[in-house]
Amino acid sequence: METSSTAISLESLSYRFGTKVVLDGLHLEVNPGECVAILGTSGSGKSTLLRVIAGLLTPASGTVRLMGIDQSQTAPHQRDISIVSQAAGSYDHLTVQENLQLAERLSSHNRATNLTANQKEVLLDQLEVRPLSSKKPSQLSGGQAQRVAIARAFLSGRSILLMDEPMAHLHEGLRNPIRSLIRKLQKSTGRTCIYITHDSAEACQLADRIAALSEGTIQQIAAPHEIYRNPANHRVADLFGRPPIQWFDPKLLGWNESRNRVGVRPRDWKILEIENETGTMLRAGHPDTKLPASTNHRLLGTVIEMQNIEAEVWIEIAARLDPGSQRNEELVLRVVCNETSLPALPLVGRRVTLATEHICDW
Repeated sequence: METSSTAISLESLSYRFGTKVVLDGLHLEVNPGECVAILGTSGSGKSTLLRVIAGLLTPASGTVRLMGIDQSQTAPHQRDISIVSQAAGSYDHLTVQENLQLAERLSSHNRATNLTANQKEVLLDQLEVRPLSSKKPSQLSGGQAQRVAIARAFLSGRSILLMDEPMAHLHEGLRNPIRSLIRKLQKSTGRTCIYITHDSAEACQLADRIAALSEGTIQQIAAPHEIYRNPANHRVADLFGRPPIQWFDPKLLGWNESRNRVGVRPRDWKILEIENETGTMLRAGHPDTKLPASTNHRLLGTVIEMQNIEAEVWIEIAARLDPGSQRNEELVLRVVCNETSLPALPLVGRRVTLATEHICDW
C-alpha cells in the first residue's frame, strides 16, 4: 500500500456555530512526522479546528483526509488519533495507573509509533505521574490531570497527536521541560502533531511550522523564524511578541516612507546614543557593537518609564515628532533591551537616539 505524502489534509473546511462562521473554507496540509502549531487568539477557532480533525465535531462543508483517506464521516474512535484537550479527560472509574495501562494496550496496533521501554521511563519520570498511580481522576488537580493526559496520549501509540493547549494548567517550572520532552518524543517516534496555542514563544519552541489562524482561515503557514520576521499581514504580526508589535504613521517621525502605517517590534529597536548628565549624547553599547546599516529609521526621544522584566528592560520613550507633522501629541514607543547589551542604561528624563533596521509593512 502506497504511503500518503500528507498526514493531515484539510480542504475547504467550514464550521458554523449557529449563525457564526468559526472556520471559513480553511485549507491546511501537515506532513508525516511534522509538528504544526496552530497559533491564534482566544475565540479564533483553534479548539474547534482540532475537534473537527478528531471527529468530535462535524464540519458544515469540506474534507478531512488522514493519511490520504477521506475520514470526514469516520467516527472518532476509528481515526488513528490521540488527543490531549484542556479538559484532560480520563476514565473516572479507573486509577491513573489503569488509565495508562489501557492506553498501552491500545498501542499494539501501531508499533512504529510506540514508545520504547526507556522512552516510557523518561516520560513517566519527567511528567511526575508515578506518585499519582493509585489516584482516581477526581482526586487530581488540574495540572496533575493534564500531565496524565499527556502521558496517556504518548503511550497510546496513535500516529496522529492533537494537543489543545496542554500546558494550560501546569506551573511555570514544569512547562519548559515538558515542552522539550514533547518535542523530543514527537520527533523520535515520528508522530504527526498539531499543537494548539495562543503563546507565540511556545509555538516557536515546539513546531516545525506555525499556522496563524484568524477570521476562520489560515492566514500564513511557515517556519517559526520566517513567520516571525516576515508576517503576511497585520493580523499575523500581532500574534507574535511580548510586548506586541507597535504600529504608527512613519510620517510623524519624519521618516522618508510612502506608507501610512508601519510596525516595529520592541526588540528590534537599538539604542545608539544616550544623553549624559551634561547633556552630551554619547554612543551606547560596546565599542565593537555593530550599528544598523540604515540611517533612514532613526529618531530622537526621551525616556519616560523603565521596568525590569526578568532579564530584560522594558522602556517607554516619548518620540520627538517631525516639525512638519503639525501634530502636538507625543508618540510613545516601546523598546525592549537586554542589560548585557548596554554597559549603562538610560535614565528617566534623558534623551536617547534610536534606530531600527527591520520594519513590518504592506
